[in-house]
Amino acid sequence: MIYIIIILGLFIFVLSFKYIEFFHWLYVYLLMDPGGYFGIYFTKDTAGGFYHMDIFFYLAFIPLLTGKYKIKDFFKDKIASRIFFILLIFSFYQIFVYGLIVPNSDINYFFRYYIIRERYVIFGFLIIIPIYLVALKNLSFFLDMVTIMGTLILILYFISLLVNINLVPSMSFERYSGEEDIIRHFLYSTGFLNFLIPASSNSSTCSIVYDKTKTDFWNRSFRCKLVSQISYFRL
Repeated sequence: MIYIIIILGLFIFVLSFKYIEFFHWLYVYLLMDPGGYFGIYFTKDTAGGFYHMDIFFYLAFIPLLTGKYKIKDFFKDKIASRIFFILLIFSFYQIFVYGLIVPNSDINYFFRYYIIRERYVIFGFLIIIPIYLVALKNLSFFLDMVTIMGTLILILYFISLLVNINLVPSMSFERYSGEEDIIRHFLYSTGFLNFLIPASSNSSTCSIVYDKTKTDFWNRSFRCKLVSQISYFRL
């Protein structure tokens, strides 16, 4: 079984260099753990010591290895570079001030444990480079994935609530105690569900011809929101 998984993984890895945009957005989408399946069923113990976020983070950088997308183009974009350096400041504070200077941590502990534990802070602002570059050229795959997969997850979630079948990992707890108890139900991981309405609206109206200025403004605004979401995926 393990050999089949390895061969399948290598095959998908090779395809990632041919269908760059599609697989890039697939890795980004899976990075956010839509529905919470990875957090429940693909844990460190079951994945041979790896976390799904570590795997998909590195795979999301494949576009930069193809030569089609270049890092220098990212920093030429004023909006992208500003977002990057702002996040760099916060990341520097989180890692070095909060993790090393304030607690006066031992340098050995800092590099062996704290950096590893807080690696998603570093991931959060580095991954915006390939995401923003791909979004500049092709955002349609991402919008379609958010729309289709998000709708499917919500359908499975409501079915799970109605018929009491755990089709999607979810949690519940008692909000108030008393005669009329209120039980709150929620998904283990929402992924990109907060993008579902704007993404589906954009996808459903893509055949309409817009004024070019308004279209560019919409795409740029959506890219900024996407970058912000990805930058704090660790939360």
